Amino acid sequence: MDLDLTGLVLPERVEQIEGVEDADRSAQFMVEPLERGFGHTLGNSVRRVLLSSLKGAAVWGFRIDGVLHEHQTITGVVEDVHQVIQNLKSLFVPLDDDVDEAVLEIEVDKAGMVTAGDIKPNPSGTSVMDPEHHLFTLQEDRRSTSSSTSIKAVVLCLRTSILFRKKPR
Repeated sequence: MDLDLTGLVLPERVEQIEGVEDADRSAQFMVEPLERGFGHTLGNSVRRVLLSSLKGAAVWGFRIDGVLHEHQTITGVVEDVHQVIQNLKSLFVPLDDDVDEAVLEIEVDKAGMVTAGDIKPNPSGTSVMDPEHHLFTLQEDRRSTSSSTSIKAVVLCLRTSILFRKKPR
């Protein structure tokens, strides 16, 4: 079966539109003429390709001392492990261009709200964007018992979710 494309209108010119605000980070192009409906098809394809190639940093894994699985509770912590996981995953930690992985450490022994500002400074220069971001609440002081709540979180900078599955455990 042969496909006849003789009546199809193909674009004759593609040009960049000058004078766009914030030209360092964006661009506008004009492609014309297009068949009816091709603008949506072309726009969606370009959008998906661009979004899939963006790099981003996210909490990829973590270890909470004394916790073996996500259905367990953390002694002395108001929130359950699921809530702590969600709070860690919503943490915004930008990484420098030359850094692909960072380990964040939290160790607290005083009662009260634990925020992203309680994360220990990282030697790789990683910092938290919102130091007021709530992580969990510790019910009681642990200074007298010399036991603290300790969490280590691994932040990775990757391009797509597919790469997360390839990361060795």
